[in-house]
Amino acid sequence: MSSVVMQEDLKEFQFDNPNYKPQEGDRTFLLFTANYVATMGINSQNQIFKLQTTKLSNFDAEKLISIITSSHKAYYLTPKFYLIPTELYKPELILDYYQISFTPLQSSEQLITQNLDTKTKIVYSLPNSLAPYQNKILPFASLLHKKLEDESNYLSVFFALDYVYIAAYRDESLVLCNAYHAEKNNDKLYFILLALEQLALSTQTPVYLSGFVANEEEVIHLLSRYLKGIRLTKYKLKPNDSLAIKDFPMQYFQPFMALINS
Repeated sequence: MSSVVMQEDLKEFQFDNPNYKPQEGDRTFLLFTANYVATMGINSQNQIFKLQTTKLSNFDAEKLISIITSSHKAYYLTPKFYLIPTELYKPELILDYYQISFTPLQSSEQLITQNLDTKTKIVYSLPNSLAPYQNKILPFASLLHKKLEDESNYLSVFFALDYVYIAAYRDESLVLCNAYHAEKNNDKLYFILLALEQLALSTQTPVYLSGFVANEEEVIHLLSRYLKGIRLTKYKLKPNDSLAIKDFPMQYFQPFMALINS
């Protein structure tokens, strides 16, 4: 990994406008990983007034409760999830399903089940420290499941440190939502191409990229050799935004833009 992204899926960063006064319509978004919590403050004009990442170990319980309960939306980034049709869902089999796909459930985590939509449930593990707030925290995979209004066939791809998340839509219906262990960019490319092949989608299919990458230009160059429909979400600075935000790696904005637009 380069210095842009450290040996974790997030790095510590803080931008806080000391002159900002709270306004009606302010919102706070949270993105949890196993080791970090990232916080973004947005006002009613979608201008950023706070953007910071902090190690979870630096939060005491009272502070963690405060930040979760005051947030507009909060998501937990985990590869340990699976989808099951609501009509086939049987609560007594949830642990069995989970342990077929993943390692045995740890004593430090709990299984959570939520409705992804009227036809689908999502089951995922959540750390015990976050489990009391399960009604406030959603799995990040539910963002990938969000339908884009202007596309019928597309892939939504999110890069994590050693995983790639892929959700695919064909004829406006979700046909794939999964996380694949892939530490190298070549491996992540392989799973993207595999998804396209299995779903009979061409390499011209729109592929929306987001997530955490060490070298964005290098990754885009690699993917562009094989994928002709790559698209990125970029944050556009507004007149009142601090120039300090320009120093924040662009790829960190992409998951937050998904939160804001969700």
